[in-house]
Amino acid sequence: MFTPYMKAGLRGIGGHRFKCLEEDNKEKAFNWIKYWIVFCAFHAAEHFGDKFIYWLPGYQIFKFIFLLWCFAPVPNNGSTILYDNYVRPLFLRNADTLDRVTDMAPKILQT
Repeated sequence: MFTPYMKAGLRGIGGHRFKCLEEDNKEKAFNWIKYWIVFCAFHAAEHFGDKFIYWLPGYQIFKFIFLLWCFAPVPNNGSTILYDNYVRPLFLRNADTLDRVTDMAPKILQT
């Protein structure tokens, strides 16, 4: 049914996101959005590189520590640093391409 990771996510991460939305705390909500954008970028990179790096000793523990750093409840956690310095500039440089791909997605999904 629910794995321990799913339960922890629902109680911890899900609970915090729900509270910050219900309290109308825009700063906390923005920090969670940054986290999920960085997480999605990490997950996409991991999807393509996983075949090459999964066998490295300590990879799983490094991944766990990296994700903890990304959502640590401190002002300059990993997701804030990575989003502000790498992800946001990359997205801003490629905004036109992202818009074109986003506009093409419904057409591709209809076929």
